[in-house]
Amino acid sequence: MRGGGSSKDPSEGIRQVLGKHTKILLKVAVKLEKGGDKTDNRIVVVTGHRLYIMTNKVPTKIDHHFHFLDISAIESRRPGQVVFRTQDNKTYGLRPAVEGGDQELDQIILTLATAVRNIFPGVLLNHVIPKIEVVPVKRIQSVLEMKPLDLKDMGPCGGFSSQYACYCDYYNMPYREEVAWDVDTIYFSHNTHELSLTDFEHLDQDISET
Repeated sequence: MRGGGSSKDPSEGIRQVLGKHTKILLKVAVKLEKGGDKTDNRIVVVTGHRLYIMTNKVPTKIDHHFHFLDISAIESRRPGQVVFRTQDNKTYGLRPAVEGGDQELDQIILTLATAVRNIFPGVLLNHVIPKIEVVPVKRIQSVLEMKPLDLKDMGPCGGFSSQYACYCDYYNMPYREEVAWDVDTIYFSHNTHELSLTDFEHLDQDISET
């Protein structure tokens, strides 16, 4: 994935921009639609909670990004194009970087949908992303056929930790390992089904004392 007249690979720059602790699920070179037939070379990066559209050159920069929970629709009425729509009425149209690269666009949808499933194992995909229209539907059939997991297969407390991390990222709040551990361990061992905020008041005191 090279561009901008540079001989350097932007992959290292992507890691530097996103941070070493960000889990990258997929990197795909694409063309970002700019209106009419105009496109710009970009790289789509799918992480655990967000989709990034980044420059395909060095130094690498983030052009756009949105959280999975901000997606209102994923539309791909033909194999050579996918459009993401967000809750703030913005649209991002993507095309393959090279001719015949339609499957890479499908891989973006599949990777994102699988990530959502991992975060919310007990929820149908369309309860998180309201509209998914892909033609022909067989391109993402494997994801659409995913059923919610049984409670016993979700992990401690219905997969609480993954959802907690997701919402921390969404609201730009710090992820507290203590919260995840308490729920996954103490709540789970006591078969507790109600989250009490008073159980975590000591964390606010720890912050004020530092």
